[in-house]
Amino acid sequence: MKRLLAILGAFGLTATGATTVVACNNNKVADNDLAKIKSITAPAAVTAANSESVTKEEVKTALAANVLSAVQGIAKTAKADDFTYDVFKDSKGTAYSNVNLKTGTADVYVKITAAKDKKVVINSTGYIKVTLPKEGTVVKQSIAGATVTDLKLAANTGQTYADLLKDQTLIDAVVAGIKTETGLDTTVTTDFTLGSNKAGTDNQAAGTVTITVTAKGNKIEGTFTFDITLELPAPSKKSIAGATVTDLKLAANTGQTYADLLKDQTLIDAVVAGIKTETGLDTTVTTDFTLGSNKAGTDNQAAGTVTITVTAKGNKIEGTFTFDITLELPAPSKKSIAGATVTDLKLAANTGQTYADLLKDQTLIDAVVAGIKTETGLDTTVTTDFTLGSNKAGTDNQAAGTVTITVTAKGNKIEGTFTFDITLT
Repeated sequence: MKRLLAILGAFGLTATGATTVVACNNNKVADNDLAKIKSITAPAAVTAANSESVTKEEVKTALAANVLSAVQGIAKTAKADDFTYDVFKDSKGTAYSNVNLKTGTADVYVKITAAKDKKVVINSTGYIKVTLPKEGTVVKQSIAGATVTDLKLAANTGQTYADLLKDQTLIDAVVAGIKTETGLDTTVTTDFTLGSNKAGTDNQAAGTVTITVTAKGNKIEGTFTFDITLELPAPSKKSIAGATVTDLKLAANTGQTYADLLKDQTLIDAVVAGIKTETGLDTTVTTDFTLGSNKAGTDNQAAGTVTITVTAKGNKIEGTFTFDITLELPAPSKKSIAGATVTDLKLAANTGQTYADLLKDQTLIDAVVAGIKTETGLDTTVTTDFTLGSNKAGTDNQAAGTVTITVTAKGNKIEGTFTFDITLT
C-alpha cells in the first residue's frame, strides 16, 4: 500500500488535497462575434480591367459594400476600419488566383477578421462562399429582408392615400431601407413601386397603413411590407401675446417669498381669465402656462410693484405676456373700544347751549380720548378716529340731569362702540 501511495504521489494523485480543474464552455457566441456571419451578398457586378483575369483587389472592391453590410448586421455601428477582409480560392484558405468572369461565374471565399486594438467586433468569420457574377450579367439583390421603422406621418385629410405614396419622407425611408439591406442606391419608379392596403382614392385618416414595396428593373428583386402610423396634426396654438390682467393690488405677505406669490390662487385665476378673454380657451397653470416675476423667488415679499411674466406651454397656447401687480402692506388690525370706560364728569349744564354743543365740549372729548387710550393704548382724535352722540335731541337746550354718551369708532385704528353716562348739574 505504501508503495502504491508513493507511486501515486509521484504523479500528484494522492487521495487528499487533489484539485481537479474542469474547463467550462457554454458555447455562447457574443453578439459582436464575427463568427456569427454565415453569408455575404454577392456583388451585382464586378468591374475589372480584364474580365478573363480578375484580380483580388478588383474582387475586394466589388465586395466592399456588401462585406460592411454583413458586419453591420451584427454590429450596427461598425465602420470599415473596424475589420479587415481577404479573398481566397477555397474554404481551406488557399491563396486567391485570378478568376475568369468572361465565360461564367466564379466562386471565391471571404474571411473577415476584427481589426487589432478595436472592440466593435471580435474574432473572425469562417471562409464564406460568394459567387461572383459573369461579366455582362447583373445579380439582383433581394429586398425581402429590408425594414422601415414607423414614420408616424401627419394624416393630410385633404389628400388621398395615392398622394401619401408620393410623400418624399416615405420614399426616402424606403430608399434607405433598401440600401441597408442590399448596399444599392435605388429610385422610386425606376427600381421599385409603392402600394398600400388603402384605396388610393380615399382621403387619408388617422390610423395604420401597410406599405408594400415591390422591386422592378435589374438591380433588386422581391417585396417587403411595413406599417406606418398616420396621426392627426396637433391643433394650431393660439397666441396669448395680447392677453392682459388688471392690477390686482394684493396684500404683501412679508412672511412669504415671491415664489409663494406665484402660487397665489387669486393671481392664477386672473391669468386664466385674461388668457380666456384673449383666446377663448380654458387653461391651467403648470399644464398650459408657467408664471415668473422680476423678483428673486427666494426674497420675501414687500410692498411695491411686481412684473409677472406668463409663458405658454403645451399644445393649446403659445407666446408670453407680462403685467404689473401692486403689493400693498396690509392695514394694521383695528383694536376694539367696546371695553372702554369714562367716569361721570359731572359737567355744568349750559342752558344757553344745545346738546349738540355738549358733544363739542373739550373736557368731554379729552375724557373719551383718555378712556380709549386706557383700553387700546392708542392715541385718537375726535372726527378722525371716533364720533360722539347722545340720547338727547341735538337741538334741545341742555338741562340738569343724566345724559348717555355714545362713542362710535371710525377709521383704521379702532372699531366698535361704547357708552357712558355723565351728569349735568
